[in-house]
Amino acid sequence: MIGEALDQVLAAIARHRGVVVWMVALAAGLALTGGAALGAVVRSASDPASTPATAPPSAVLETLPPGRATVQGVVLEVRPRGLLLRMGNGRRTIVITDAATIYRRDGRSVPRATLQRGQRVLALGHVGEAGFLRARVVALRGQPRPPQVGLPDPTTARER
Repeated sequence: MIGEALDQVLAAIARHRGVVVWMVALAAGLALTGGAALGAVVRSASDPASTPATAPPSAVLETLPPGRATVQGVVLEVRPRGLLLRMGNGRRTIVITDAATIYRRDGRSVPRATLQRGQRVLALGHVGEAGFLRARVVALRGQPRPPQVGLPDPTTARER
C-alpha cells in the first residue's frame, strides 16, 4: 500500500518535472528571503550602544565573555558614548562609557576631555550580553602618541 502510493508520487513527479523544479526553486527563494529578513530583525533589535557606528567594515571587533573584566589598549577613536580600542593582540573592541565613568591619571581624577586618540588606557568594568565592556573606571597611562608623519592612519588602514 505504501509502496503503491510512493510509486504514484514518483510517477507524478516524473511527468511534471518542470513544475517540480519551479516549486523547489520557489521554496528555496522563500527560505532564503525569510532567513535574511529574520537576521535583519534580530540584528536591528540589538543594543545600539554596542554596535560600531564608524568602525571600518574590515575591522573585526573583539567581543568579551560576560562578567567583570579589564581591557587595556590604545585609543583609536574617542566617541560620545565610548572608545574604540586596539588591544595588545591587535584586535579592536568597544569600551562603552557614560556620565558615571571615572577617568584617572597618576592616581588623580581627570576630566574625560583629557582622553585623546593614541592614548594608552586601562578600562575596568563589566561586560554585558553584547560582549563589550561598560567601563566604571578608565585609567590613562603615559602620554598620547604623536601622529607619525608618512605612515597610514591605523583607524583607516586596511587589515590584512
